[in-house]
Amino acid sequence: MPRGRVGAVAAAVTLLVLTLSGCSFAGTVSCRDGIQLDTAQDRMDAAPLVVDAHVRATDRTVDVEGDYRLLEATVTEVVKGTAPSRSLELFSPSDQCTSSGKPVEYLDDVLAEPGRYRLYLTAERPGLWRLIVPGAADPLDADGNVRPAS
Repeated sequence: MPRGRVGAVAAAVTLLVLTLSGCSFAGTVSCRDGIQLDTAQDRMDAAPLVVDAHVRATDRTVDVEGDYRLLEATVTEVVKGTAPSRSLELFSPSDQCTSSGKPVEYLDDVLAEPGRYRLYLTAERPGLWRLIVPGAADPLDADGNVRPAS
C-alpha cells in the first residue's frame, strides 16, 4: 500500500476510535487510564496525603485538561502526610474523557454532595490538590468513621 494511503487509513482509524470512545476534538482531549485502587488500603498506600475533611463546592472552576468544579476542604484530621494548611482547594478527576475548556462529565462523582469525607489526595500543582484517582474519597459517618460501601 502506498505510504500516503497508509497514513490516511491510520488517521481514519484514529478518528473512529476517538469518536466511539466519546471524546471530541474541541481543545486538548484527555482520557485517563483507569488505575485500580479498589480498597481504602490501596488508596491509603498510593496517596501522599490523606485527610478527613468537610467538603463543599465553591462557585469557581479550574481548567486541568477540562473545566472542573473547584471544591474546598476544611481539614479536621490528617491521616497521612502533611497538609500545607487547614483549608485545601481540590477537584475530583473525571472518570470520562475531558476536553480543555469544556465542563467535565462524570458517571459517578463521589463528591457531588457536600459532607464529611476521607480524601486520598495528590498535588496537581502548587495550591491545588486532586483525588489520586476518580472516586478516591470515602464518606464519613457522624463519629468520623469511614462508612461501609452500600
